[in-house]
Amino acid sequence: MPEPEAPPHSPPFGLLALWLETARMLRRHAGDLLRVLLLPALLQLGLVWLGTRTAGTGGFWPWLAAIWLSVALFATNCHRVVLGDPGPIRRFAGLWLDTRVLWNLGWSFLLVLIGLVASVPVLILATMALPALFPELTPDERTLLLQGVGSTFMVLLLYFLLRLSLVLPAAALGRDTYPGESWYLTQGHGWRLVIGLALPTVATGLVLDGLGRLARMSDSTAVVLTVALVATLAAAVGVVTLSCAWRLLAPDDGAEPDDPVAGPDDASSAVRA
Repeated sequence: MPEPEAPPHSPPFGLLALWLETARMLRRHAGDLLRVLLLPALLQLGLVWLGTRTAGTGGFWPWLAAIWLSVALFATNCHRVVLGDPGPIRRFAGLWLDTRVLWNLGWSFLLVLIGLVASVPVLILATMALPALFPELTPDERTLLLQGVGSTFMVLLLYFLLRLSLVLPAAALGRDTYPGESWYLTQGHGWRLVIGLALPTVATGLVLDGLGRLARMSDSTAVVLTVALVATLAAAVGVVTLSCAWRLLAPDDGAEPDDPVAGPDDASSAVRA
């Protein structure tokens, strides 16, 4: 398979540039993004509420499938809005369910599957091997060591998966793409991409952890729905950040005419898109 050509006007990619571009896109497309988010968010909130009412009744897998579809539906249309595809804006409530959503669903499932296939054997092997390699350690010390090994492996796995994740916005644009192209575009930028997406996620995770503890203590439906809403908004910011990473690393496929990161040729190709 031939190696893709490097974008001719690829600007410097850094954390500050990524976060500033994300903030600019959130401000610029706030109305359209909220409209695109509305129905999937309502669907997820309804499913979360239903899940709290039907826990243990065997409806987990349909519930999980519906959640996954709603996330793919929002993510695909969010990528389209940020990357200059006006299609979702012209549709009812900003939604557009077509094969691009199914491609996003398929690629995201593949990335999750890769993560599971890679992580489960490693964690099982580490759990079995550490007691034999370090018999002098106490159970608490082994637990700490196992947590350290697991955390290190998860960071490396996250690096690998995020290097492949640009296939998602590319698929939302209808490109005939493949993970190797994403790996090529992110060459030399993998850790910046990890930090750029991980820091907001960690901050949101701390908020969600606090809300989750409150939900467990209060057993309040309102708190549970608040947790789901915060998680949905956090996912929206993550999707926009991923779109901006594509804009910065492949500006020919997502720059708008008045975009400061686009060169003259980039602006013309954005108009054609």
